[in-house]
Amino acid sequence: LSSMRAFTRGLFFLGFFMFIYTPVVNAKDSSADSIAHLLTEVNEVVRNATAKRSELAKLFLKNNEYSEALYHLKSALREIKTSETVLKPKILELIGDIYSENNELQSAVNYYLRAKSAYELIQDDHAVGGVLVDLATLNLRISKYEKSRDYLVAAEKLYQKNPENKTELVNCYFLLGIVYGNVEKLDSSLYYFNQCEKFYLDEGNAIQYGGVLNNIGAIYSKMDNKDAALEKYNKALAVFQEINSRSGIGVTISNIAYIKQKYGLYQEAIRLFNESNSYLIEPNDAHYLLTNYSNLSDIYKELNDYKNALYFQDKYLEIKDEIANEDVLARISEVEKKHELTKKDNEYKLIAKEVELKRKTLWFTLSAAALLIIVVLLVYRNTRTSLQKTRLKEVLLEVEK
Repeated sequence: LSSMRAFTRGLFFLGFFMFIYTPVVNAKDSSADSIAHLLTEVNEVVRNATAKRSELAKLFLKNNEYSEALYHLKSALREIKTSETVLKPKILELIGDIYSENNELQSAVNYYLRAKSAYELIQDDHAVGGVLVDLATLNLRISKYEKSRDYLVAAEKLYQKNPENKTELVNCYFLLGIVYGNVEKLDSSLYYFNQCEKFYLDEGNAIQYGGVLNNIGAIYSKMDNKDAALEKYNKALAVFQEINSRSGIGVTISNIAYIKQKYGLYQEAIRLFNESNSYLIEPNDAHYLLTNYSNLSDIYKELNDYKNALYFQDKYLEIKDEIANEDVLARISEVEKKHELTKKDNEYKLIAKEVELKRKTLWFTLSAAALLIIVVLLVYRNTRTSLQKTRLKEVLLEVEK
């Protein structure tokens, strides 16, 4: 998981700056045997226990067991030796990832900043850049665009130092395109998206290539450059058709339909929106369907066809209710996850207090024992000196006689 960087999360954007997240931690490829084996090793306090705890945490993460992963990572952080300078920032970063996945954003920021400082100490510019991108992504999620841009510009400078960081640099450009698009700095947004276009084409990354073409089209649409927007959308459509990406096809056709609607070509827009709807069948497509139904309702109002306008308004409200219900369930799940994290955090704090108390007790015991030994030695030395003086006096008395 620690490399959310380089978009291992599968972050991509499709038109109108809507994005899809696919966290890597959803992969459930760890085995119960591996977890049991590592737990045994950790409990037996083997050498390299900190590294073992870190490995164990990663296995829990792959199973979405965030609270267990967090417990072992924080334990590893407590047990880590000062010489383990490479492992420490990785652990801090993983803890940041867990808080980020569970929308504990302030805690995520705190641990990412600590990880950044730790990476800087060992002069790992690549890893520092990765954490900066993490921080930028967090700020983008909560619409703090200026702060996101600042982190991305700092990451960009680090990645530019090494030609091997080309993938990371381009992904950084992609996010900068998103940031500038959201603050209406369209020329800057277009500049960064154009930097990505050729790279994704050369890499053969069809999803990213189609996504960036859609975003360039959206920028041209905002600039009222209809022909340029349609050119990019049609290229994106061909890309998604070639790989048979139904969501990609549906979203791109919707973007083309919006251009037709914008310029009053209503019949063509209706046909395209309905065609788009036939492709948007996955649960993650609901937000795009919502937009399509809203646009269709608006078009029919313009055509004074109130029957169809009402029909699509009802469809819009139906989807909106479904999304709202899903959001409620997602929030309940989020609260449950946060509760588990807090519970495990409290358990960890109690254990940490017990360990600290034992350490202080041990220190006090050892100090008391050392003091007792010193007292015994002093008493012994004084007694011995006293005996020597007594014997000397006895000898002197014998000599005087």
